[in-house]
Amino acid sequence: LLTRARAPHGRAADRLTFPSRVPVFALDRVYTRGLQCESASVPRGAGWARMSDHLPLLVELEPT
Repeated sequence: LLTRARAPHGRAADRLTFPSRVPVFALDRVYTRGLQCESASVPRGAGWARMSDHLPLLVELEPT
């Protein structure tokens, strides 16, 4: 069974990834099996926005 990784704390707006300059909704998702999400973040800044129209989604996972 796959489950969607969700950070235990934080606003959903902090994880919006598309488009990188004015995100509308989270397009990127991480699904796991046997792991739980400890944190999720999206790096911000001009450098990241220039690389792609999507920002990367960084997720820290721990075994359950």
